[in-house]
Amino acid sequence: MAVPLDPPSGIPWYARLEARVLLAVTLIAGVSLAVVLLVTGQIVTRSSLDVSSRDLLAARGAFDRLVESRKQSAAKATRLIVELPIFRASLTDSAVAADHVTIEAMARDYCAKLGAELCLVANSHGTWIGRTGVAANAPVPASLQALATAAQSGTSASALVTIDDALYLAVSEPARFTTEVLGTFTAGYRLDDRAAAELASVTNSEVTFVCSGLCGSSLPAAQRAALAADLAHAPAAVGLTNAAPALRTLGGVSYVGGRYRLETAGGEPVSLVLLRDWTPTAAALRRIDLAMLGTAAVVLVLGLAGAFVFSRRLTQPLRDLSRVAGAIAGGHDGGHVTPTGPIETRRMAAAFNRMTTTTQALRQREEQLRQAQKMEAIGLLAGGVAHDFNNLLTAILGYADLLIDGMPDGDPKRRPLVEIQKAGRTAASLTRDLLAFSRKQVLQPVVVSLNAVIEQTDGLLRRLVGEDVEITIDLDPALPRILADPAQISQVLLNLAVNARDAMPGGGRLAIRTRAPRVDAMSPPEQPRTIELAIADTGCGMTDAVRARIFEPFFTTKGVGRGTGLGLATVYGVIEQSGGQIEVESAPGAGTTFVIRLPATDAAAPVERSAVADDVRPAATETVLLVEDNDAVRAMARDALAGDGYQVIEAANGELAMRAAERDLDRIALVLTDVVMPVMGGRELVAKLRALRPELKVLFTSGYASDPDTVRHARAFGAGFIQKPFVPSSLRRAVREAIDKLEV
Repeated sequence: MAVPLDPPSGIPWYARLEARVLLAVTLIAGVSLAVVLLVTGQIVTRSSLDVSSRDLLAARGAFDRLVESRKQSAAKATRLIVELPIFRASLTDSAVAADHVTIEAMARDYCAKLGAELCLVANSHGTWIGRTGVAANAPVPASLQALATAAQSGTSASALVTIDDALYLAVSEPARFTTEVLGTFTAGYRLDDRAAAELASVTNSEVTFVCSGLCGSSLPAAQRAALAADLAHAPAAVGLTNAAPALRTLGGVSYVGGRYRLETAGGEPVSLVLLRDWTPTAAALRRIDLAMLGTAAVVLVLGLAGAFVFSRRLTQPLRDLSRVAGAIAGGHDGGHVTPTGPIETRRMAAAFNRMTTTTQALRQREEQLRQAQKMEAIGLLAGGVAHDFNNLLTAILGYADLLIDGMPDGDPKRRPLVEIQKAGRTAASLTRDLLAFSRKQVLQPVVVSLNAVIEQTDGLLRRLVGEDVEITIDLDPALPRILADPAQISQVLLNLAVNARDAMPGGGRLAIRTRAPRVDAMSPPEQPRTIELAIADTGCGMTDAVRARIFEPFFTTKGVGRGTGLGLATVYGVIEQSGGQIEVESAPGAGTTFVIRLPATDAAAPVERSAVADDVRPAATETVLLVEDNDAVRAMARDALAGDGYQVIEAANGELAMRAAERDLDRIALVLTDVVMPVMGGRELVAKLRALRPELKVLFTSGYASDPDTVRHARAFGAGFIQKPFVPSSLRRAVREAIDKLEV
């Protein structure tokens, strides 16, 4: 049966579905627009107030700078007065000094020349002998007396002072003959309406000085009277410290203003009121409100028109559902329909959309799980392979070192053994990379030349990026050394090179550059020195969104299975652990540049111990309990230690070690034990032995040597730690250091 497209006649319009949809859209749109207008208006007003507040703080700063400048100018002018021979003579000539009429005439003359409102002269005893601008019979205010007293010590003094409800900027200068203070000269400049007007032009604000009342103001008469009335109602707030800026209306004019305390010589409550006209801002805010209202009205009308058209079509929703159902029947998925029409069709469409969304989410989670499981499996495999290879390499490198130790330099058999050493060390570096990949590493920083690390890695870099990529290297010969793990710095170079190669599938250029710190006379002495390493490619570049996430673990722009997302995360971690910083500059089509900064060091590079040096070592007599489940590693360690004179007790696991220790615990000087072993591991063994002999010294070793947990556990035991693979020389040093340690 056909479904009618229009509702039966006789049903009122307001009861129809389109009417209800139109009403709902109207209510939602109206309420939403009202909320948006209200919130936006408040945000704009608050932002305008914040801007005005910052402007007031800037005006306060300009006021302070201007007052300080005027203090300095007044001090210079006053200093010229006291340096006049006639002024000094008037103080030293007792007859003239006693002639108050002459001194006051001089003070008036100097006052006129300085443009000051008051001038006072005091002799070397601090007695006032002449004044102008201050009543002759009235006592000199204590604040002026304090300034003159300060100047008597031989240095100038300046401050704000209040005299008879007036505010002055006063300066007092000593008159000296060589080192003797002959007297003082004090000048005062009134901060009145004229001064307020000058300051207003500089600060771009209305300026008012408040003592017990208004001392001076740049406000018009009506606004000034209104401010005075406000202060009269709140006299206690005259000296308020840094009151928060707020809106206020004075004489029909709106201002945003703040009140700030001014420090005076006598500690009187004096404040500065700064006001900015809020009227232009208020008018602008009204215009913004009107524009927003107009925009909202247009949006509402357009929305209602669209809702009306939409509601008229709600009666034909089965067409979309039929189309989607046909797509599903054809074996396609991922389609969505817009839930429209009667309740039945809306539910059907919603159920279909949920089914599609759920299916897509399940597929995504399944893919993410597969990727995570793969990464976890690879990490476990890498850690296990590295552990086994470390045991093998310990034996290979150890026996190679032992053989080389006993050969003269000219022996033809020495060269193959040296090559075995080199290959073994390269393999050891690869195992460290595997451990780094499995995130089981700690850095082993040494003093190293970054240029040398780059040169050593150059060949591997060129093989890694391929012949399509041109590599240029520019190394600063003045580059200082750094404190870093050279293996990890090499890994950083390799990871960045791989990243650059993948960004240049058609070939390009890779530039590696180092720069020494540039320190000149303008550089602050406390600025730390840093070296700079820049790696730039001519690849496809990155967008801002990609650049913001490139150092996140597991983030990659490569396809599934082509990238782990750990390369750049590892780079970031190594640089941060080394105390450095890394920055990236990139844009689509403009290539990418990584800039690494590492702290420079003046420490000397470590001196490599030679085989001859290792031969010069004292004979050892101590007993070492050697616990190692790998037969080859245990045999090599035994031979190396026995060759030095140590008495070695061997055990293949912790349980056998316990049996041996029970017989010879008192004569054991050191327990050298692997961490991971069958039957009983090294940690359990040490815990049991320490229960019997707490002071027993311990040296841990492990094929998982870079595991931070292992290192922390060794430290918790107060034990030493040596990483596999190790060579006899490093084993000897570690054993000797562990035995010679003063306390556990």
